[in-house]
Amino acid sequence: GSIGSVLSKMLEQMLKLLPKKQYLYLFFDEVDFLLHYPPAEVFEFFIHLRAFFQDPERHQHRVVLLLVSVLTPTEMMFGYNTGGTTINFMRDLLLEPFKNLPEIRNQIIEQAFPGHEHDGVDHVLREVLKLSGGQPYLVTLIGEKLQDSKSLARDYAQIEKDLLYEKHSIAHGHFDNIRKQLFDMGPRA
Repeated sequence: GSIGSVLSKMLEQMLKLLPKKQYLYLFFDEVDFLLHYPPAEVFEFFIHLRAFFQDPERHQHRVVLLLVSVLTPTEMMFGYNTGGTTINFMRDLLLEPFKNLPEIRNQIIEQAFPGHEHDGVDHVLREVLKLSGGQPYLVTLIGEKLQDSKSLARDYAQIEKDLLYEKHSIAHGHFDNIRKQLFDMGPRA
């Protein structure tokens, strides 16, 4: 069968193994990898997932699915005739607060601020995380802008001002996409 039907069957089997009153959490990060597949297969994947989640008999409200993607499932199927079927099946938008843990901070410092001393980065990193909420893509955009900075605090202050007050900041398209997703989700969000 298609990857969507296989996944649906796997979910049903996993739920049978779960003790009652426990939940199954599925976290799919970088869902954009589906763009490597033909749009028809992407459609099949999402249509099976949607059918699974729209049938409470199959999941008893015990599965939480988190899809992390820059594009919505519908956007991933552009160019494929879906017969007008949009794939928007999430009833709940579950967002976990960012955990500002030392190991996560160290990883961000190494990835976003190579060549800078950890002590010199810490204050700016605190401000970056406060501004972005730890959203990985936004942290990456800010980190890229600051990588070659000679004055992190000054350059970060300019980026923060641009992000908050300029129409076309480094994250303009990112914010537009977030707004669109929230609008598409309507009251559920």
